[in-house]
Amino acid sequence: MIKDASAYFVDGCGRCDHFATDLCKARKWSEPLHLLREILLDSGLNEEVKWGQPTYTLKGKNVAMLFAFKDTCGIKFLKGILSKSG
Repeated sequence: MIKDASAYFVDGCGRCDHFATDLCKARKWSEPLHLLREILLDSGLNEEVKWGQPTYTLKGKNVAMLFAFKDTCGIKFLKGILSKSG
């Protein structure tokens, strides 16, 4: 599996045989995933890799993850309430 989030956007998560091939779903969805990544980073979250996926944290707590499937990609919010300021 990958250890650097930037690798996910180039080669995928590394958890299957499609890693670093054109069959990789992260590669298929690279453009929207890059846009989602920018939004998450602009929000002040920290980027890490957990379970082979870019994971965004706040104060050490998981807030969101990016994902790519066959027909979709997106953001999965784990503890979105932590992103509130104040």
